Amino acid sequence: MGALHLAFDEPWRTYTEDDVALGLELAHRAELALENATLHEVADRALKARDELLSFVTHDLRNFL
Repeated sequence: MGALHLAFDEPWRTYTEDDVALGLELAHRAELALENATLHEVADRALKARDELLSFVTHDLRNFL
């Protein structure tokens, strides 16, 4: 889905275990943010479909009466 690139300004510096842990945490949080955005979009579409259905049913019930 994407790539996360982490780099140092100093070419002599190496990654420590803390750096790797931070990178993994950042990647995990980015994954959660993308998943939440997708779920939010799906929920919005479901709400729109529900509203359209209720509008249709309400209109038909009013015309019936």
